[in-house]
Amino acid sequence: MKSDNTAPPVTASIRDYSSGQPIPRNEYEIFLRNWMDRAGGKGQLPLLDAGEAHVVAALLDELAGEYKDEPLGRLAREMAVRINDRMGI
Repeated sequence: MKSDNTAPPVTASIRDYSSGQPIPRNEYEIFLRNWMDRAGGKGQLPLLDAGEAHVVAALLDELAGEYKDEPLGRLAREMAVRINDRMGI
């Protein structure tokens, strides 16, 4: 068991740009928000059809429920709401 407050990595596939190390879960939300900020304002891309968007929103809601008391869960919920809002749900 770890002695510090660092949460385990959320994924081994997403890594910190500078260190190449997996991003701890308690830092992942900040990483993702920074990623959105860097790419934001460049227009919306129609990447998903309606069915796919529903599935992505449902998966994000599932993640939000799993991490409901963490920043990552709050970001997942926010993104699910954004997708649903854009779909008129």
